[in-house]
Amino acid sequence: MTMEIAWEYDTRVWQQQLRNEDGRWRLIRRIKDSRADDTLRRELSARQLEEASKTGSVRFPAPERTTEGAVYALTGPELLGSLLWPDPRVSADEITEVMTTLGGALAELQRDVAAAASVAGIDSPHLIRLTDHLAAHPTTHAGLVVVQQQATVVERLRAWLAELPREGVLCHGGFTLGSVFVAPDLSRPEVPVGDELMASIPELDLGWMLGELTEFEYLAQGRGADPSAYPTAATAFIDGWSSATGRRPDRRWLDRVIALRYFLHLCDFAETTRSTDTGSRNAAFLAWLVERADAPAGA
Repeated sequence: MTMEIAWEYDTRVWQQQLRNEDGRWRLIRRIKDSRADDTLRRELSARQLEEASKTGSVRFPAPERTTEGAVYALTGPELLGSLLWPDPRVSADEITEVMTTLGGALAELQRDVAAAASVAGIDSPHLIRLTDHLAAHPTTHAGLVVVQQQATVVERLRAWLAELPREGVLCHGGFTLGSVFVAPDLSRPEVPVGDELMASIPELDLGWMLGELTEFEYLAQGRGADPSAYPTAATAFIDGWSSATGRRPDRRWLDRVIALRYFLHLCDFAETTRSTDTGSRNAAFLAWLVERADAPAGA
């Protein structure tokens, strides 16, 4: 067997490797904040999703468990995130098409009632990590991010995390551009499922994706680049979901999840890089996200 590693990295969140084995792409993941019992509960849901998506516009591959970790068989080697950041390498029309498709596919995933029931009551590894960060000691890097924020900001984040339902529809649990694999022509996206599945409100997955796009827009503006690709992608994603469900998401919960995800990213970045100024440099933007989420409807 011939094997070529395309990329690999180790962060506070994952150990991940993408490799080509005799012309077949394999993603190997080992997540760092997961519970064995939760993993077992997710297995059946992941298999159901994989089977149901075989004829859909987006494939949801489930993992094989090995000593290396969770191994996903993929057909496309390109991360959608790398095509949009730091500079978009696809057209606005292509962005709109793929994000609309992903929004519709997410709506289909969230309709799986049986799969949602099997993971009700458990947290995704990201929410487990978020809970830990919010309780972190000030001597840790995540704890330092906490103390660098306004007290009212941290209070709101803690309250929203506690209020977030742990039952409802099936959620991917970590739906971002970095979880979407595509062919170079953006055909037949693939979204690995299994390690992050949980049940909650639809806005958890919708807001997680919008949170990443919001962050990219903010960073693009900060370096003087054209940020227009990111609101275009966000609008298409929500429109795709709304077209499939016949309703618009709860804007209040979308904005809450966006703020929670951004805080989590700041803490993860600080822990991974051993940074001591991540929280202070981005405190104003996080405060603005929290203020936006707290604003009265229509304000």
